[in-house]
Amino acid sequence: MAKRASVSDIQTPPTTPPATKKHRPGVGTSVAKIQYGPSDNAILLTAKLQVEQLRPRQSKIQTVLRSDTILHLFEVLIKNNILSCPVLNNEGKYYGFVDMRDIVVHASRMFPEDQSRDRLVKLLQKESQFSRTLVKDIMIYPVKKFSPFRPHRVGTSLFSAWELLAKEGLHRIPIINAKDEIQDIITQSMMIDFLWQNIECFSSRVDLKVSQFDPPTRDLSVISRHAKAIEAFREMSDNNLTGLGVVDNNGRLVDVISLRDMKLTCVWNETSFSYFWDTVGAYKAQLRANFPNDFPPASPQVVLPSDTLYTVLQMMAVEHIHRVFVVESKESMKPIRTITQTDVLNLLMKFEPIHPVASI
Repeated sequence: MAKRASVSDIQTPPTTPPATKKHRPGVGTSVAKIQYGPSDNAILLTAKLQVEQLRPRQSKIQTVLRSDTILHLFEVLIKNNILSCPVLNNEGKYYGFVDMRDIVVHASRMFPEDQSRDRLVKLLQKESQFSRTLVKDIMIYPVKKFSPFRPHRVGTSLFSAWELLAKEGLHRIPIINAKDEIQDIITQSMMIDFLWQNIECFSSRVDLKVSQFDPPTRDLSVISRHAKAIEAFREMSDNNLTGLGVVDNNGRLVDVISLRDMKLTCVWNETSFSYFWDTVGAYKAQLRANFPNDFPPASPQVVLPSDTLYTVLQMMAVEHIHRVFVVESKESMKPIRTITQTDVLNLLMKFEPIHPVASI
């Protein structure tokens, strides 16, 4: 088994680059002289590692073909408990990503939220049409020049992937080999787990209070428990979200609804899509009744403004969640912001600055 790189494996570079008689930095050049600051071990660690080293070798990457049906796609997602997977063309080369958001967009167009139960028979007639739809027909981002899911090549540094996940807010990055075949996937959740395992690198940052966090990358996203479930999914698709907080009439946070819920809803029987016309509260109750092992009692993961980055990172890594809600107090449970994995990856990337100085 290959040894995982650790902080102790990395040699800290000198604080200033050695000058030689042949070349004196900053003299007779058109660029600024760089004044080096303290090097951060986490950057050095991720710069040394390659993207393909992050995932255990025994892990198998699940894929679908662009010519597969949504029904087959759902089977792959449900069987492997995943929310997305790479799509291959007929030659087995990387074609793009498909995820639950693609399915949500397609479903919300086919099943408008303003339909009533008495028209359910007609809607269910569309279900067979829905299940026969091909993967390529619902993909929002197939491979193209400006696709956000642009792949990284094998051998790219893990830091490069971390930077893209943090700065672009991507949830995943495909890793391909020289033949454009899918080799691996780097996700935000994997980076969160990796950084948690190397938490000792961040001793200067993890005590940061939630109240001191940078402004959120997104506004607080919540929905009433009395809204229809399909309305919640449409809001996710329209605003590029993976989940929403659920509030009661008093604005108290009582639950969370996410794309993962939709995956488990679609069990492909005659009442599959009828769940979407339930209220969010009833919809989540139905899921907990049908899938008791997958849905614990409603208890959103929350933190207080006085909690620390350490607490947030631990919660995301240990509980395997993508978002944490900040509430005014445990008594009021009124949400004031959402902390996403993107926020945490950005916060942990804030290292000691390196300042350029003018050339002499």
